[in-house]
Amino acid sequence: MFSEDNRRKIIRRLKNEKDRNNFLSTIGEIRFGKLFNELGFQIEYDKLFPNNQKPDWEIRIRGSSAICDVYRLGKSEKDQFRSDFENRLIEKIEGIQQRYFLKIYFVDAHFDTTFYNVDLITNEVRDWLTSSQKEVGERISIQNNFEFEVIKSQTETENVCCLGNVSPIEIKSQKVKQSGNLKPNEITKKLHKYDSIISEYKVPFFICVYIDFASGFKHRDLQDNFLGRGVKFVDFGTPMASMEQFRHLGQAWSELGEFYNNLQLSGIITFFNEQFKLLLNPNRQQIIYEQRNEEMLLKLKIITDANEGNN
Repeated sequence: MFSEDNRRKIIRRLKNEKDRNNFLSTIGEIRFGKLFNELGFQIEYDKLFPNNQKPDWEIRIRGSSAICDVYRLGKSEKDQFRSDFENRLIEKIEGIQQRYFLKIYFVDAHFDTTFYNVDLITNEVRDWLTSSQKEVGERISIQNNFEFEVIKSQTETENVCCLGNVSPIEIKSQKVKQSGNLKPNEITKKLHKYDSIISEYKVPFFICVYIDFASGFKHRDLQDNFLGRGVKFVDFGTPMASMEQFRHLGQAWSELGEFYNNLQLSGIITFFNEQFKLLLNPNRQQIIYEQRNEEMLLKLKIITDANEGNN
Protein backbone atom coordinates (compact mmCIF):
# COMPACT_ATOMS: atom_id res chain seq x y z
CA MET A 1 0.00 0.00 0.00
CA PHE A 2 2.66 2.52 1.08
CA SER A 3 6.11 3.04 -0.39
CA GLU A 4 9.06 1.61 1.49
CA ASP A 5 10.10 5.08 2.65
CA ASN A 6 6.60 5.85 3.97
CA ARG A 7 6.37 2.47 5.73
CA ARG A 8 9.72 3.01 7.40
CA LYS A 9 8.70 6.45 8.71
CA ILE A 10 5.34 5.17 10.00
CA ILE A 11 6.80 2.12 11.72
CA ARG A 12 9.46 4.28 13.39
CA ARG A 13 6.79 6.69 14.61
CA LEU A 14 4.62 3.88 16.02
CA LYS A 15 7.54 2.15 17.74
CA ASN A 16 8.83 5.33 19.37
CA GLU A 17 5.47 6.70 20.50
CA LYS A 18 4.84 6.17 24.22
CA ASP A 19 1.79 8.40 24.60
CA ARG A 20 -1.53 6.64 23.94
CA ASN A 21 -3.26 9.68 22.43
CA ASN A 22 -0.35 10.41 20.10
CA PHE A 23 -0.31 6.75 19.07
CA LEU A 24 -4.00 6.96 18.15
CA SER A 25 -3.34 10.20 16.26
CA THR A 26 -0.73 8.36 14.19
CA ILE A 27 -3.33 5.69 13.39
CA GLY A 28 -5.54 8.52 12.08
CA GLU A 29 -2.68 9.77 9.89
CA ILE A 30 -2.28 6.28 8.45
CA ARG A 31 -6.02 6.09 7.67
CA PHE A 32 -5.90 9.32 5.66
CA GLY A 33 -2.73 8.17 3.90
CA LYS A 34 -4.58 5.02 2.84
CA LEU A 35 -7.40 7.20 1.45
CA PHE A 36 -5.02 9.35 -0.62
CA ASN A 37 -3.30 6.23 -1.91
CA GLU A 38 -6.62 4.68 -2.95
CA LEU A 39 -7.59 7.89 -4.75
CA GLY A 40 -4.50 7.54 -6.93
CA PHE A 41 -2.22 10.18 -5.45
CA GLN A 42 1.51 9.87 -4.97
CA ILE A 43 1.96 10.43 -1.25
CA GLU A 44 4.81 11.27 1.09
CA TYR A 45 4.60 11.02 4.87
CA ASP A 46 6.29 13.61 7.10
CA LYS A 47 8.05 15.39 4.26
CA LEU A 48 10.62 17.85 5.57
CA PHE A 49 10.29 21.30 4.01
CA PRO A 50 13.14 23.89 4.01
CA ASN A 51 11.55 25.73 6.95
CA ASN A 52 11.83 22.49 9.02
CA GLN A 53 8.07 21.93 9.04
CA LYS A 54 6.70 18.47 8.31
CA PRO A 55 3.01 18.26 7.34
CA ASP A 56 1.60 14.77 7.82
CA TRP A 57 1.08 14.17 4.10
CA GLU A 58 2.05 15.71 0.80
CA ILE A 59 -0.12 14.45 -2.06
CA ARG A 60 0.86 14.79 -5.73
CA ILE A 61 -0.68 14.14 -9.11
CA ARG A 62 0.65 15.22 -12.52
CA GLY A 63 2.77 18.11 -11.26
CA SER A 64 0.14 19.36 -8.82
CA SER A 65 0.72 18.94 -5.08
CA ALA A 66 -1.02 19.76 -1.79
CA ILE A 67 -0.21 19.47 1.90
CA CYS A 68 -2.53 17.76 4.34
CA ASP A 69 -2.31 17.81 8.13
CA VAL A 70 -4.27 15.40 10.33
CA TYR A 71 -6.00 16.27 13.60
CA ARG A 72 -7.62 13.62 15.81
CA LEU A 73 -10.75 15.06 17.40
CA GLY A 74 -10.96 12.93 20.54
CA LYS A 75 -12.50 13.01 23.98
CA SER A 76 -12.31 16.02 26.22
CA GLU A 77 -9.30 15.98 28.53
CA LYS A 78 -11.46 15.17 31.57
CA ASP A 79 -13.25 12.36 29.72
CA GLN A 80 -9.88 10.93 28.72
CA PHE A 81 -8.62 11.06 32.32
CA ARG A 82 -11.74 9.21 33.52
CA SER A 83 -11.46 6.66 30.72
CA ASP A 84 -7.80 6.00 31.55
CA PHE A 85 -8.66 5.74 35.26
CA GLU A 86 -11.43 3.23 34.56
CA ASN A 87 -9.14 1.14 32.34
CA ARG A 88 -6.49 1.02 35.07
CA LEU A 89 -9.13 0.12 37.65
CA ILE A 90 -10.54 -2.71 35.53
CA GLU A 91 -7.05 -4.07 34.92
CA LYS A 92 -6.38 -4.14 38.67
CA ILE A 93 -9.78 -5.66 39.52
CA GLU A 94 -9.25 -8.41 36.96
CA GLY A 95 -6.02 -9.30 38.76
CA ILE A 96 -8.07 -10.51 41.76
CA GLN A 97 -8.09 -14.33 41.91
CA GLN A 98 -11.80 -14.91 42.46
CA ARG A 99 -14.40 -16.50 40.18
CA TYR A 100 -16.80 -13.60 39.72
CA PHE A 101 -18.10 -11.44 36.90
CA LEU A 102 -18.55 -7.86 38.15
CA LYS A 103 -19.97 -4.65 36.70
CA ILE A 104 -18.88 -1.13 37.69
CA TYR A 105 -21.30 1.76 38.21
CA PHE A 106 -20.28 5.37 38.87
CA VAL A 107 -22.51 7.40 41.19
CA ASP A 108 -21.02 10.61 39.75
CA ALA A 109 -20.15 10.01 36.11
CA HIS A 110 -18.10 13.24 36.00
CA PHE A 111 -15.92 12.44 39.00
CA ASP A 112 -12.48 14.01 39.47
CA THR A 113 -9.90 11.22 39.15
CA THR A 114 -7.42 13.01 41.41
CA PHE A 115 -9.64 12.26 44.44
CA TYR A 116 -9.43 8.47 44.09
CA ASN A 117 -6.79 5.75 44.23
CA VAL A 118 -7.04 2.65 42.05
CA ASP A 119 -5.12 0.42 44.50
CA LEU A 120 -7.28 1.37 47.48
CA ILE A 121 -10.49 0.65 45.54
CA THR A 122 -9.10 -2.68 44.32
CA ASN A 123 -8.15 -3.74 47.86
CA GLU A 124 -11.67 -3.02 49.12
CA VAL A 125 -13.18 -5.08 46.29
CA ARG A 126 -10.76 -7.93 47.03
CA ASP A 127 -11.60 -7.89 50.75
CA TRP A 128 -15.33 -7.89 49.95
CA LEU A 129 -15.09 -10.84 47.57
CA THR A 130 -12.94 -12.95 49.87
CA SER A 131 -14.94 -12.28 53.05
CA SER A 132 -17.83 -14.58 52.05
CA GLN A 133 -19.50 -16.23 49.05
CA LYS A 134 -21.30 -13.59 46.99
CA GLU A 135 -24.59 -14.13 45.19
CA VAL A 136 -25.71 -12.65 41.88
CA GLY A 137 -27.08 -9.15 42.42
CA GLU A 138 -25.05 -8.37 45.54
CA ARG A 139 -23.43 -4.95 45.53
CA ILE A 140 -20.79 -2.96 47.34
CA SER A 141 -20.38 0.83 47.37
CA ILE A 142 -16.83 2.14 47.70
CA GLN A 143 -15.81 5.71 48.54
CA ASN A 144 -19.37 6.90 47.78
CA ASN A 145 -18.77 6.79 44.03
CA PHE A 146 -17.91 3.28 42.83
CA GLU A 147 -20.45 0.47 42.97
CA PHE A 148 -19.64 -3.11 42.02
CA GLU A 149 -22.38 -5.63 41.30
CA VAL A 150 -22.01 -9.41 40.97
CA ILE A 151 -23.33 -10.38 37.54
CA LYS A 152 -22.21 -14.00 37.71
CA SER A 153 -20.52 -16.20 40.30
CA GLN A 154 -18.45 -19.37 40.00
CA THR A 155 -17.22 -18.41 36.54
CA GLU A 156 -14.92 -20.69 34.55
CA THR A 157 -12.02 -18.25 34.79
CA GLU A 158 -9.66 -18.14 37.77
CA ASN A 159 -9.71 -14.34 37.95
CA VAL A 160 -12.43 -11.71 38.21
CA CYS A 161 -13.97 -10.47 34.95
CA CYS A 162 -15.08 -6.85 35.09
CA LEU A 163 -17.46 -4.91 32.84
CA GLY A 164 -16.92 -1.15 32.62
CA ASN A 165 -19.38 1.68 33.05
CA VAL A 166 -21.16 3.54 30.24
CA SER A 167 -20.36 7.20 30.89
CA PRO A 168 -21.95 10.31 29.33
CA ILE A 169 -19.76 12.28 26.92
CA GLU A 170 -18.69 15.78 27.88
CA ILE A 171 -18.76 17.68 24.57
CA LYS A 172 -16.35 20.62 24.44
CA SER A 173 -17.68 22.80 21.61
CA GLN A 174 -14.55 24.97 21.78
CA LYS A 175 -12.52 22.07 20.37
CA VAL A 176 -14.16 22.87 17.01
CA LYS A 177 -15.57 26.39 17.28
CA GLN A 178 -13.00 28.93 18.46
CA SER A 179 -14.16 31.29 21.18
CA GLY A 180 -12.46 34.67 21.20
CA ASN A 181 -11.80 34.68 24.94
CA LEU A 182 -10.13 31.24 24.98
CA LYS A 183 -6.67 30.14 23.94
CA PRO A 184 -6.47 28.82 20.34
CA ASN A 185 -7.79 25.29 19.91
CA GLU A 186 -5.87 22.67 17.90
CA ILE A 187 -7.80 23.30 14.68
CA THR A 188 -7.24 27.05 14.98
CA LYS A 189 -3.51 26.43 15.44
CA LYS A 190 -3.39 24.34 12.29
CA LEU A 191 -5.17 26.95 10.16
CA HIS A 192 -2.08 29.14 9.82
CA LYS A 193 0.63 26.65 10.76
CA TYR A 194 1.75 26.18 7.16
CA ASP A 195 1.19 29.68 5.80
CA SER A 196 4.87 30.01 4.79
CA ILE A 197 4.76 26.74 2.81
CA ILE A 198 1.46 27.70 1.18
CA SER A 199 2.69 31.14 0.10
CA GLU A 200 6.12 29.97 -1.09
CA TYR A 201 5.06 26.83 -2.94
CA LYS A 202 1.54 27.96 -3.94
CA VAL A 203 -0.02 24.67 -2.87
CA PRO A 204 -3.53 23.79 -1.64
CA PHE A 205 -3.84 22.99 2.06
CA PHE A 206 -6.28 20.56 3.67
CA ILE A 207 -6.97 19.84 7.33
CA CYS A 208 -7.95 16.19 7.81
CA VAL A 209 -10.05 15.60 10.92
CA TYR A 210 -10.23 12.08 12.33
CA ILE A 211 -13.37 12.23 14.51
CA ASP A 212 -13.34 9.79 17.41
CA PHE A 213 -16.85 8.51 18.16
CA ALA A 214 -16.23 9.16 21.87
CA SER A 215 -15.68 12.87 21.18
CA GLY A 216 -19.42 13.45 20.68
CA PHE A 217 -18.80 15.36 17.44
CA LYS A 218 -19.97 14.58 13.91
CA HIS A 219 -19.19 15.77 10.39
CA ARG A 220 -22.05 18.28 10.63
CA ASP A 221 -20.26 20.16 13.44
CA LEU A 222 -17.29 20.84 11.15
CA GLN A 223 -19.64 21.74 8.30
CA ASP A 224 -21.49 24.32 10.40
CA ASN A 225 -18.25 25.83 11.67
CA PHE A 226 -16.45 26.11 8.34
CA LEU A 227 -19.22 26.53 5.74
CA GLY A 228 -21.67 28.42 7.94
CA ARG A 229 -25.27 27.86 8.91
CA GLY A 230 -28.68 29.43 8.76
CA VAL A 231 -29.73 31.62 11.68
CA LYS A 232 -32.93 33.42 12.67
CA PHE A 233 -33.25 36.78 14.37
CA VAL A 234 -34.54 36.31 17.91
CA ASP A 235 -34.72 39.14 20.44
CA PHE A 236 -36.61 38.67 23.69
CA GLY A 237 -35.21 41.86 25.20
CA THR A 238 -36.90 44.40 22.91
CA PRO A 239 -39.64 46.36 24.72
CA MET A 240 -43.14 45.96 23.30
CA ALA A 241 -43.72 49.39 21.76
CA SER A 242 -44.84 48.75 18.19
CA MET A 243 -44.95 45.87 15.73
CA GLU A 244 -42.44 47.71 13.55
CA GLN A 245 -39.74 46.81 16.02
CA PHE A 246 -40.40 43.11 15.50
CA ARG A 247 -40.52 42.88 11.70
CA HIS A 248 -36.94 41.51 11.59
CA LEU A 249 -37.63 38.72 14.07
CA GLY A 250 -37.83 35.26 12.54
CA GLN A 251 -36.07 36.34 9.35
CA ALA A 252 -33.36 33.93 8.22
CA TRP A 253 -29.81 34.95 7.45
CA SER A 254 -26.48 33.17 7.07
CA GLU A 255 -23.72 33.04 9.63
CA LEU A 256 -20.52 32.77 7.61
CA GLY A 257 -18.13 29.99 8.49
CA GLU A 258 -14.39 29.92 9.05
CA PHE A 259 -13.64 29.30 5.36
CA TYR A 260 -14.46 32.95 4.72
CA ASN A 261 -11.91 34.06 7.31
CA ASN A 262 -9.21 31.60 6.22
CA LEU A 263 -8.77 31.78 2.48
CA GLN A 264 -5.49 29.86 2.65
CA LEU A 265 -7.45 26.73 3.65
CA SER A 266 -8.55 24.68 0.64
CA GLY A 267 -10.82 22.36 2.54
CA ILE A 268 -11.60 20.01 5.39
CA ILE A 269 -11.69 16.22 5.01
CA THR A 270 -13.40 14.39 7.88
CA PHE A 271 -13.40 10.72 8.81
CA PHE A 272 -16.21 9.54 11.08
CA ASN A 273 -17.97 6.21 11.47
CA GLU A 274 -15.84 4.64 8.69
CA GLN A 275 -16.87 7.36 6.24
CA PHE A 276 -14.92 10.21 4.66
CA LYS A 277 -16.49 13.54 3.72
CA LEU A 278 -15.08 16.57 1.94
CA LEU A 279 -15.78 20.24 2.67
CA LEU A 280 -14.29 22.57 0.06
CA ASN A 281 -13.64 26.25 0.61
CA PRO A 282 -16.47 27.90 -1.40
CA ASN A 283 -14.31 30.92 -2.34
CA ARG A 284 -13.55 30.46 -6.03
CA GLN A 285 -10.32 32.45 -5.66
CA GLN A 286 -8.92 29.63 -3.53
CA ILE A 287 -5.91 27.95 -5.11
CA ILE A 288 -7.59 24.54 -5.29
CA TYR A 289 -9.79 25.87 -8.13
CA GLU A 290 -6.86 26.90 -10.34
CA GLN A 291 -6.64 24.99 -13.61
CA ARG A 292 -3.35 23.29 -12.70
CA ASN A 293 -5.11 21.67 -9.73
CA GLU A 294 -8.10 20.49 -11.76
CA GLU A 295 -7.19 16.79 -11.70
CA MET A 296 -6.46 16.92 -7.98
CA LEU A 297 -9.85 18.50 -7.35
CA LEU A 298 -11.61 15.84 -9.43
CA LYS A 299 -9.87 13.09 -7.47
CA LEU A 300 -10.83 14.62 -4.13
CA LYS A 301 -14.44 15.10 -5.22
CA ILE A 302 -14.68 11.32 -5.46
CA ILE A 303 -14.96 11.44 -1.66
CA THR A 304 -18.13 13.54 -1.96
CA ASP A 305 -19.55 11.50 -4.82
CA ALA A 306 -19.05 8.24 -2.90
CA ASN A 307 -21.06 9.55 0.05
CA GLU A 308 -23.66 11.62 -1.77
CA GLY A 309 -26.95 11.49 0.06
CA ASN A 310 -25.38 10.40 3.37
CA ASN A 311 -25.51 12.87 6.29
